Amino acid sequence: MPVLHGDEHIRRLREEENYQDAFVAIGSNRLREKLAGKAVSQGYRLVNAISPLAVISPSVRLGGGIAIMAGATINADSAIGDLAIINTGATVDHDCRIGRAVHIAPQCGLAGNVTVGDGSMLGIGCKVIPEQSIGNNVVLGAGSVVIASIPDGVTAVGVPARIIRQ
Repeated sequence: MPVLHGDEHIRRLREEENYQDAFVAIGSNRLREKLAGKAVSQGYRLVNAISPLAVISPSVRLGGGIAIMAGATINADSAIGDLAIINTGATVDHDCRIGRAVHIAPQCGLAGNVTVGDGSMLGIGCKVIPEQSIGNNVVLGAGSVVIASIPDGVTAVGVPARIIRQ
């Protein structure tokens, strides 16, 4: 596939080439959400990129514009919001709720009934025990272990995860 640089191609491809589907392949949650908004406003439909090596329960509800990478597992009755990334080898257990434009990094493990708020980033190898809530726009450092809910807009690191920045 040719790589086209610059946002000016979004409108041209829709109007002149009649492209209808788009996938925003950018890791930054905020930038992915911004560019997806541009694409949708131009009439594109956001499609999902799901590895054939991912395991997804048939009862999972998937949003649009999401990426699910190889080795990821998403179990029963979970919901994955629009523009989320479930990265390589991450596990999302039963009844989890993953918000809009969330990034679950490689090898993260979310136990059952975990909620992750919009725009949050869980660094590589994070673990979250059952029934915890991670707020909106949270950053969890690599290897953090969440044993108590995390409020909106903070950075938390460590084992157990401690808030280091409001």
